[in-house]
Amino acid sequence: MAAELDPDPEGLEPDKASRLAEAIEQALALADGLVAIVRAEGGDDRVFSTQRACPNGHGSIPEMEPRLFSFNSPLGACSACDGLGTVQSYSEELLVCDASG
Repeated sequence: MAAELDPDPEGLEPDKASRLAEAIEQALALADGLVAIVRAEGGDDRVFSTQRACPNGHGSIPEMEPRLFSFNSPLGACSACDGLGTVQSYSEELLVCDASG
């Protein structure tokens, strides 16, 4: 299911915006949560999904939960710094006084 949109540089009028929203909701219902927005002037087509998954098959994300956004949770923490905001490391050159012996 595709919905064609010809974007107006001035923006959508309120009555057209509500009709567009209804068309997108209907397309999502008919296509099991997938909708493609096609620009009439030849721009890039965009595919959107309500299934928390990439419509192009690049993976999915779990259901949104507050712990996904918490640095204190392993699920939400940055994998590089473990949620601390800094990475601590050492330099071997500074640890060894005399590298020759």
